[in-house]
Amino acid sequence: MFRKIKFHTLLGNAWLLLLVAVLTAAALTWFVYRYLGEREAHVRAEVTGKLTQRGVEVVVPRRDVSPGTPLSSDAFVSREIAADLVYDDMVRVDAFDAVRNAKLVRAVMHGRPLRMSDIDALRGRDFSDTVPAGQRALTLEIDAVNSTASMLRPGNRVDMYWVGTQADAAAGEGKAVRLLLPDVPVLATGQRVKARDAGDVDEAGNASRYDTVTMQVPAADAPRIVLAQKMGALRLILRNAGDNAAASPVALTEGDVFGAEHVAQRASVEVIAGGGTGAATANVAQVAPMSSGVASEPASSSPTLFESAAVIARQIQQRDTHRVSGQN
Repeated sequence: MFRKIKFHTLLGNAWLLLLVAVLTAAALTWFVYRYLGEREAHVRAEVTGKLTQRGVEVVVPRRDVSPGTPLSSDAFVSREIAADLVYDDMVRVDAFDAVRNAKLVRAVMHGRPLRMSDIDALRGRDFSDTVPAGQRALTLEIDAVNSTASMLRPGNRVDMYWVGTQADAAAGEGKAVRLLLPDVPVLATGQRVKARDAGDVDEAGNASRYDTVTMQVPAADAPRIVLAQKMGALRLILRNAGDNAAASPVALTEGDVFGAEHVAQRASVEVIAGGGTGAATANVAQVAPMSSGVASEPASSSPTLFESAAVIARQIQQRDTHRVSGQN
């Protein structure tokens, strides 16, 4: 039968213990080698991915900067960081020109990316600095129609029209409309100078109301617009921000709206000639302007029933007036 194994005898065998130690060390060495190989491959893949992925250049200060520091100073440099570490409000190098004239509204530490919350392109500086050279900020009084029901916002663009009374060669004075300036940027609505983000509402839940709009106009056109305000009314027509088509010159009169027939009717003059106190009828003539090269048709010499009745009533009134004055 089987003999019982005497473990104390095996443990006392030096060769057996040496064999067990060698096998254990070999197993541990293999596991460690496999772990290190997998770890190295993972690290190598991460490094390769970061090298192939293009970074994003952002603006960082080269030293600690205090509030009020202009971004145009030499305290700011560019630094490339991984794209997955870039926040949406970080100032990128390709967009730096748009905020170059701004100033910091709070301190920024050395090496940390500059964020839009650290600057304010409009409130961080004087409002006059927002007006480019050669341009002027012109404020206009508006109503609900001109403000597009208070939906006009800073940053929008409008076409500016003049509406007023203008002399017409054919019909005398009449209403007219002219395009003063196309594609005019809006700088402010009331005292709001920042564009409202989509979805933002006031505390009351309604759009803010305002009665003035500040426009950016060329310096040469500013006096013309001021004079146009005194001569008539200005109308602002909102246009799409992506519409870059140049507006053609517009000049319309009443004749362009209603046609030449309406102008002729406005320009016609009715002349009524009557006799003395005993006359019962009168000659009626209608004088109309002569069109270029075409003679107008003569007016009818026979008065209508309404015209005759009007002449008779006027003669009776004149006769009663003479009778009363004779009695006095």
